[in-house]
Amino acid sequence: FWKDRLVEIKGVEPFLPVPYPGFLFSIICELLLSLKAAANVQGFLNLARKKNNFFSQALKSTRKSIRRKSGGKLTTFNPNSKNFFRELLLLL
Repeated sequence: FWKDRLVEIKGVEPFLPVPYPGFLFSIICELLLSLKAAANVQGFLNLARKKNNFFSQALKSTRKSIRRKSGGKLTTFNPNSKNFFRELLLLL
């Protein structure tokens, strides 16, 4: 992979692997996109936490079905809790 990206100095063996020019830029873009996706998820969860909301009702019914499937063991899964995002990730 690095063979065509090695730097050569007059007659010296290739010594330093150099990524393609947009390497750092692409990494930064990926980070920004992942942050944007995380922000969207967080925004959705904030919307879902609001009372008398369609999403809130959907999450409550999901919680009930999860509790039913786990035999009533999962009692901490609460859309209004501060750790809701972490609990949701643990379920995935």
